[in-house]
Amino acid sequence: MKKMIYSMILITFIFIAGCVSENKENKKQSEEVVEPGDIVEINYIAWEKDSGVVFETSIKDDANVTKETELDDSHKYRPMKITVKAANPAPGTIRTLPGLEDALIGMKVGEEKIVEIPPEKGYGYPDKNQIKKIKRNEEIPRYMKVHTVEKMDYQTLKGIVKGDIKVGNTVELVGWWDVDILSIENGKVEIRHHPIMDKVVQTNYGPYKVTEITEDVINLEFALKEGEKFNTGSFKAIVSKIEDEKVLIKLDYRVGEGVRNTLPECSECFTFGVVTEVTDEYITVDFNFPLKGKTVVFKVKIVSIEKPGS
Repeated sequence: MKKMIYSMILITFIFIAGCVSENKENKKQSEEVVEPGDIVEINYIAWEKDSGVVFETSIKDDANVTKETELDDSHKYRPMKITVKAANPAPGTIRTLPGLEDALIGMKVGEEKIVEIPPEKGYGYPDKNQIKKIKRNEEIPRYMKVHTVEKMDYQTLKGIVKGDIKVGNTVELVGWWDVDILSIENGKVEIRHHPIMDKVVQTNYGPYKVTEITEDVINLEFALKEGEKFNTGSFKAIVSKIEDEKVLIKLDYRVGEGVRNTLPECSECFTFGVVTEVTDEYITVDFNFPLKGKTVVFKVKIVSIEKPGS
């Protein structure tokens, strides 16, 4: 009986000690504040100050999120992990806007704050070197040839086929036809085309029609007529004139429309730009990131703080 009593006392003591230790740990965490070098997990809603339009949020179902939406337990989140003010972010974390990192310093777990971030502490200011003039009048080939057997980069092929890229398999070249996988070596895949006569396929230059199939080559001809419009996904144009060996086209954009960045000299530019001017010979496109020059506001809440080496 004494042994049982001692055992119960010991168990009770261990339980109480555990609770005390846990309470101390919880208290310690609740008292911790964000310091430089910490890994901080946050929930947030971010919007443009002037327009009030939300451009980013950690709420998963973000379709109806506005700047008035509360950061509470009624939403599901995908928190952002930040290494605050560290030259090299910890694995699985990022650096964020300097103004936001400044605001996180001193915050505690569960604390919420609204932070206004000017351009110099946020996305910066527009760069005039990212405003480009693009010629409207271009020419593309009237005829094209595709070799019946050719080699393609594995990653490129992977993005445009349906099916497993394995030797011996036949897969669908989306929007074209089936191809056989003949070999895979050093990141290159050898394929054999199975073209379809008179089929119109979408190329980087626009729509082309299969006009002849030989053992070695598939011949294609531009499929549209003068005055017709087309969109390749990279550019929009109208057919100006069809000549013997080439097709003259004119880029077809209006002010305010988006343009995909395919300019090799603009590798530092944002992926998409906005047309700011249209003349008969040029379109002017601003490829600056849309939030450059804008004051942004973050509603942010601290989810957790992890100290370096903990």
